[in-house]
Amino acid sequence: MKNTKSYKSHFFILLSFIFLIVFFSGCSKKNEPSRVYLNSWEYSLDCLTWNPIAHSEFSHLEKYLNSESGYVYLRSKFSVPHYLMNSDLAVFVGKINLSARVQLNSQLLGIHGRLPPNEFWGGSTVAYYNIPKKLINYTGSNDLMLSVYIQGKGSVILSQFVGTMEDVTLSAKFQNFFSSQINMIFAVLLLLISVFHYILYIRWKSEKQYLWYSLLNIASALYLLTHYQGEIPWVTAHFNWLTFNKVIVGIVTNVTAFFATSFIRSYLHKTDTLLVKWTRFIILIIPVIIVLFIPDYFLFTKYQPLIYSFIGSQMLFAVTAVVWGLKNKLRNIKSLLFGFSPVLIALVIDLIFNIVLEYKNLPIFTVFGWQGTIIVFLLILVNRFAKMRQRIEYLNNQLEQEVANQTRELRYVNVKLEEDKRRRDMDIELAAHVQRSFYPTFCDFNGWDVAACFLPLSGVSGDLYDFYHTGTNLNGWSLFDISGHGMAAGLVGMLAKNIISRQFFIAKDKKLSLIMKDINQNIISAKGDIENYMTGILFRYKQKSSTLQLVNAGNPHPIYYKKDEAEPMILQPKEGSVRGGVIGISEIHTVFSDVSVKVDDGDVLIYYTDGISEAENANEEQFKTSGIIEGINGNISGDASDILARIMSHFNEFRGTTPLEDDITIVVMKKRPHKEDFIEVLEEI
Repeated sequence: MKNTKSYKSHFFILLSFIFLIVFFSGCSKKNEPSRVYLNSWEYSLDCLTWNPIAHSEFSHLEKYLNSESGYVYLRSKFSVPHYLMNSDLAVFVGKINLSARVQLNSQLLGIHGRLPPNEFWGGSTVAYYNIPKKLINYTGSNDLMLSVYIQGKGSVILSQFVGTMEDVTLSAKFQNFFSSQINMIFAVLLLLISVFHYILYIRWKSEKQYLWYSLLNIASALYLLTHYQGEIPWVTAHFNWLTFNKVIVGIVTNVTAFFATSFIRSYLHKTDTLLVKWTRFIILIIPVIIVLFIPDYFLFTKYQPLIYSFIGSQMLFAVTAVVWGLKNKLRNIKSLLFGFSPVLIALVIDLIFNIVLEYKNLPIFTVFGWQGTIIVFLLILVNRFAKMRQRIEYLNNQLEQEVANQTRELRYVNVKLEEDKRRRDMDIELAAHVQRSFYPTFCDFNGWDVAACFLPLSGVSGDLYDFYHTGTNLNGWSLFDISGHGMAAGLVGMLAKNIISRQFFIAKDKKLSLIMKDINQNIISAKGDIENYMTGILFRYKQKSSTLQLVNAGNPHPIYYKKDEAEPMILQPKEGSVRGGVIGISEIHTVFSDVSVKVDDGDVLIYYTDGISEAENANEEQFKTSGIIEGINGNISGDASDILARIMSHFNEFRGTTPLEDDITIVVMKKRPHKEDFIEVLEEI
């Protein structure tokens, strides 16, 4: 209800403003007793033959010419009445298009505009001239002659009269104010408004309407130059009439329509597709190209309807946006229609009074209506900005209070979180301690030198490694990687450890591939609905035959160095063999293949999880199996810990400061002589 009252109030003010303009404009034509109206006129094309012409024909003088341009001479006779005998006189000529020489009794009073060869319009200003007393015949007849230069179109608007200098000057200034000076004042105001809204756009770039409104004001200010250029002739001193019309009437009008349409669509937050953008740009550029190639002013006037048709085509996109806004009941649509109401109402008034009724003494109301539209949108946008500022200030105040409240709450939460974190860290440390107690720490096996690197990502690791031995005799070993990391993966790992160890010992005569299959089935059954799956590798060492057997379930393939060879072997199934998949997923049918290798003293075995092979450096390059081989660099001298140190040094140099993304486990095993074999050798010696 409040918004409705506001709209009614603005609408009443708008109508009152228009009424006052019409009223005062109508008051300018009064039959004052101090005036001599020139109602009887003759015209000539050669100053030899004169014919009567009605004053109503003054608005279309071009039809009396036999060519596209030339002079039409107008003459009126008058006598000075007794009540003006002792007064300083002046003549009120009116608005002239294009330009004219004004003479009284064959003596020059003045020139309005510029005459050929550098002709130029005198603008919307009224032509009026003081009459020197020596030029006027107080006792007889006086001849006032207007030599009107016409190019395409020609007219003399408003009623001509002779009166006192004060009366004529006052009438002329009144007309000039509404026809010219008010437009110049408004043009300056438009430029200031443009700067203001461009600054708003710079500070609030998400609201493109401020940018389009700023550009629209600049274009409107340029177009208004046609109405006030008579006040500042030095601005157009270096332009000819054709160039001026090409730029202002031809190009600026189309640019104004483009900016107005862009403003409307942006105001309604109507997003343009690429097709719409290109179509609107083409509609803008075509009339510009046409205008630039027009050779003369007469042809320009002929092409004006075509040029203006592109303005209509451009505005169709504004109309469709408005229809879209009405259809979707947008909140902005009412203020948009209210903002354009002044120019729409003024357009109707011009159609009725200036075109249908042909009241030539009235100003062009559409110009004032457009100015009213600019002002209304200025108020709307400034009001919107003010509300936004108020909202921001309110939110800032609320934010300060909210921040204070949240700070107090955060302090309490932080204390609680720190306590929870302390307890959680203790739990993780306890879990890590329990996990470490499950993993082997004594690795001094008969015939094998072992070194391991175990780096959990978050305290508790998802990697699992184990050794299966009888006393100090090593029967087998394993390495498994549970998906994920942290507490959940660690718990699944401890569950799997017992299952793997039990299956290894109770089925020691089975093929490793079948043992891995049994491990898979037992883990699936034991973990239930837990989603973690596993990859891993299981080894078995046959002391009597010096044979190492292994089966791989999705783990990176081990690296094996023979003592006399610099290049390593990658222990993997032969081509064509079935390669095992992951374990712990009931929906996946897995088949595993056995691999074996002959072991000699001095051989080196390296096996690891993908946490090290898939680790990345700052360039997002993976370490890979090749990184491990590069770290060894063919040198397997020294014990297992020496080899492991070289690998980890190369790994740390490769990774730099890039954080780890997964748990890391890598084990290096070097075959050394079995103690029983060593004793036999000593006995032989």
